Parts: sequence; C-alpha cells; structure tokens
Amino acid sequence: MYKYLLTFLLLLTGSAAFADHLKGGFFTYQYLPGSSTATKAKYRVTLVLYMDCNARDGGQNSQVDAALNFTIFDAGTRAFVRTENVQLTSREDLSREFDDECITGNQAVCYYKIITYQKEIEFNVNTSGYILSYQRCCRIGSIDNIAFSNTVGNTYSIEIPGKAFHTNNSASFAKNDTAVVCKGSFFTFPFAASDLDGDELEYEFCEAWVGGSQAQPAPNPSLPPPYSSVNYTSGYSGTAPMGFSVNIDSKTGLISGTAPSNIDRGEFVVTVCVKEKRNGQVVATSRKELHIQVGNCAPVKPTLNPEYLTCDGFTLTFQNQSPSPEIKTYLWDFGISPDESDVSTSESPTVTYPAAGEYTLKAVVNRGLACADSTTATVKVFPGFTVDFNYSACDNNPSKFIDNTQTAYGFVNSWRWNFGDENTTADTSLIQNPSYTYPIGGKKTVQLIATNSKGCVDTATKDLTIIYKPFAGNDTIIVAGQQLQFEASGGSFYKWTPATDLSDPNIFNPIGTYDGSYDSIRYTVYVSNEIGCTDSASVAVRIFRTEPQVFVPTAFTPNNDGKNDFFKPVPVGMTRIEYFRVYNRWGQLVYSGNDKNNGWDGRIKGHLQATGTYAWLVKGTDFTGKEFFAKGTVTLIR
Repeated sequence: MYKYLLTFLLLLTGSAAFADHLKGGFFTYQYLPGSSTATKAKYRVTLVLYMDCNARDGGQNSQVDAALNFTIFDAGTRAFVRTENVQLTSREDLSREFDDECITGNQAVCYYKIITYQKEIEFNVNTSGYILSYQRCCRIGSIDNIAFSNTVGNTYSIEIPGKAFHTNNSASFAKNDTAVVCKGSFFTFPFAASDLDGDELEYEFCEAWVGGSQAQPAPNPSLPPPYSSVNYTSGYSGTAPMGFSVNIDSKTGLISGTAPSNIDRGEFVVTVCVKEKRNGQVVATSRKELHIQVGNCAPVKPTLNPEYLTCDGFTLTFQNQSPSPEIKTYLWDFGISPDESDVSTSESPTVTYPAAGEYTLKAVVNRGLACADSTTATVKVFPGFTVDFNYSACDNNPSKFIDNTQTAYGFVNSWRWNFGDENTTADTSLIQNPSYTYPIGGKKTVQLIATNSKGCVDTATKDLTIIYKPFAGNDTIIVAGQQLQFEASGGSFYKWTPATDLSDPNIFNPIGTYDGSYDSIRYTVYVSNEIGCTDSASVAVRIFRTEPQVFVPTAFTPNNDGKNDFFKPVPVGMTRIEYFRVYNRWGQLVYSGNDKNNGWDGRIKGHLQATGTYAWLVKGTDFTGKEFFAKGTVTLIR
C-alpha cells in the first residue's frame, strides 16, 4: 500500500520583525552523562521553530533570529533562574517540488522553514527540576482555529525533572514532518515520538499557548509559567483542535478523523502533549505544536471506517469515505475465508455474511493502474441484539421497570434509563431493573439504551400512563334537550357506567343527550392504563324541565363556615356567562366576573361588607344561542 502525504499551505505576507511568521515548534533535551556530575547535570537542549517559508531571513527586520535567549525557571517555585543565549545552528526548507499525480490538486508548495537552535546547558541538580521557555510573536495569519492569529505569539516550553529523574532524556520528535489532509476526507497522521529511556509515552491534545506581543515580540526573560491558552475560534479548542471528529490515540499518538469540510483551504494549530511515564509515574511532559493543513483536494486512495458493526442482521453496505475522480476501479474482498468468490467491483457493494463473527474487509482502488492503493477494516457481525423492557406503573407508588433485552452473542453489560419525568433531570438510572416514583401522573415516555459485550448499542422507547387522581368532571345542571360534553382524564382507557344516554361509554369524552324523562343521574368512569392499573371517579348530572335560565340565591352568609360563603349564579342550560355584577346601595360595583364556579365573597379590598341588600345583574347565552338577561337583589347576612 502506498502512503501519500497531502499538503496545501496558505501563502502569507510578512511586514515587520514581529510580523506573522510562526507555525509551531518544540523543545527537546538529551542528558549528557560524560559531562555531568552528582551535583551538576548537563543537557543538549534543542529548540526547533517552524516558520512560514516567506519569513525574512537576514538583513534589517529579519524574522529569523541569529541568536535568541532560553529562559530557565525553577519548576517548583516558578522563580527566574537565568537566561541562556543560544545561537542558530541550522536552517532548511521543507517543501514539495512536484505535484503528486495520485492527489487531485496542486501540491508543489513549501511547507515550513525549519530553524534550529541548540546549546549544551549545565544545571545544578535540585529537587524540583527546571522549566525552559522561549516566547516569540507572531503566528501566521488566517489560522482557522485561532482568532486573530497574526497578532498572537507563542510560548515554547519543556520540563527537566528534578533529582529523582534528572538523568532523563525528553521525548524525541521528528522535525521534517507535515500533516496535510483533504477537506471532508478521513485521514491519519502518525505523531509518534521516541524515548531513549524506554519510557511509556502517553499522548493527548492540549492547549496552544500565547507568548510575546507585537509591542515586545521576544521578551527577555520570558514570562514565568503558568501560561495562558490562545483564544480558539468557535467549534475548536485545545482538546478538539480540528473539531470533535478528529482524535488522537493516547497510546500510539495516531491522529485520525475527518477533516473539516466547511473550508476550501485552511490551516489548524495542533498541540500534542506527551507524558513520559516510568513505572506508572509521570517523569516529565513534552509538547510539540504543528500545523495540519486542509486543502481542496482528494487523495486517490480508499478510506474506510476503522470498524463496522451490525447487530440486527447479516447484511452490510460499504462505501469509500474519500472518493476521488481519479479512482477508476474498485475491488472489495469481504474476508469470508476460504471463499474466494466473496469479492465485488461495485463502488458501493452490499454483502450478506454467512455467520456471526469478525471479518477483515479489504478495499483496493485502481488495481493494476497508476495510483493503486488499498486499506483494510474490521467487520463485526453479531445479530440478535434486541432491547426491550416491561413495567408496572400504578398510582403514585414506585413504578417498576424490568429489562427484557436479549442478545444472541456476548452478554448485556450496560443499561441507561430515562424515565421521562419532565419535572427533573434526575430521572435516570444505570441499574438493570430500576424503580421510579412519579410525583405527577400523566403520559410519560420511557427510554432504555442498552449495550452488550460485542459493542452493540440499541434503544427501546415506550409511552406509559401513570394514573393519578382520575377526574370525571364537576357535578353539573342542564335543561332537558341540552347536550352535555363530558371530559375525563387520568388514564389511557375509559369506561362509563351506566351508559344511559351517552354517545359512547368507552371514550374519555362522550356526549350525553337528555329528554327530561328523569331528574338526575350519576356516572362513574373507570380509568385504566396500558398494563391494567385501574381507578375511578364520578360525576352527577341534574336535569331541569325548564327553559334555560340563571338561578341566583336571594341571600348568602360569608362567614367562612364552608356553607353559602360565596354569592354566585347557577346557570342552567347556559353555555356562557358574559358577566355577573354586584352593586351596593350607592351604585358602586363591588364584584364582576364571568366564571360560574366563582363569585363574590362579600368583601371589598379584603374588608367584609355590612349586612344589607345588594343588586345584581347577569347576562349570558343559552345552548340554543339565545341571549339571557336577569337582575335582582341579594341579602348579605353576617
């Protein structure tokens, strides 16, 4: 398989000595045992700077310094120790002279000007160790993940451990590397470092640091740690420098993912911190900053997902994740050994695997032609994974949930429940068979996400109804010939009894029609949910053989004894009360409302009124649409 390094660089313009020219870099050091003693340790310290290829080198306002100063701090106290003047030791350009025929797009471009500074430096061996730092302004302009990048400087820094590990050698990085990808395409970039001491290396994305300024491009001495992060643009951060679709493997340092697709050409600052671990203890940390450049191109190579998994069948469809117009042919091998006929030349093939298990998928493009390439991926076929659950949910008692997830391969190893309680975010559980008490009844949507040991993940969702205080409606009065709309609540299923004069006794909102052949009737509605929990409520209906009217009491006693405390109208055969008004003997309005269930409490602004006679007016509309008006008097009795 051929490996192609794809790169596209934004060409930049410099101006002053501090102007935008920096593109990353790193410190390293090597312990020199032959030059060290028990109390003195000497190291060969190297600083590699990446610069824009157009950075001015020499003459007035040169952006390449003939010498610079390393600043040394005590790692424990952060106190300034001294500076070391270091001479430039080498310079070189990293560039591509010719276009690669296996990449669509122009690649003949300079990537970096690589500037190296090196010096042997002696330190007193101490307990805490040292921090070396160099600060310089400014970064190149138009970096996609750093705001106003051409005004932002950089801090390059490294740790030298104290006495316990002072013979340590830092992690070593390749300097002649570039990371280049095509927009919207899956890519991999091997960032692996090496370590002379054989330490275990652990990799992670970390924050790029600011340092220096336009006013003071190269402060001497550098400012002491801790150092501040750059201001990342929206959607990016130190831990997600190219967005959340690009990651780094903590063990291997492999950077992989899908490059941003919302740009034609771009440049991203990526900082990697490397921890050196010895016997499980972190000895020191090194950091390297580089640029990953995104171009409007397409590699002539196949790109697959690292792994494919099916948990609901044996059939899968595959597709190259980095299509290119230069890809002329495909050859897929589905890995069904020893069957040699399990191949396809389709651009996007579909295959049905004969049995569960793991298979190796291989994709070859342009076989026998120029720019042939191939890649492989793992296919896991483990069907027979079904997520399901049952529940028991009655009244306001704890609702019990029973996991019924089935797996044909492996075992179920995790559960995440969401009980659908809209009143809290604490309605979750990670146990297999949980219980939950709903404070309020009604319809709830419960979700279970389960996984198995083969990596299968699926979701089951069910709606359930918690029966809580069912309601059949308020007792009411109607006139003969008037229809009555019922509306019960509290469950999923309803049954009214008796069914006398109801349009449908098996719905929550039947219509009653009454001819006046009886004076009253009481209904009971039985409410149930999906699993058969049942409760009931009742409502009484009184039928008057009169014309529609509004009955108004002649007296009331607002003494808070719970009897006749409110003066209110009793509409019969009325569909609407437009107003109900009460006046005192001086014609002052003391109450106005249109709710038949509320009335006057005998008070004005909280003060109980004197015994006496009050006038009232009422206006409404009956069920036939006819307006009704009445007036009269009422006696307030204290």
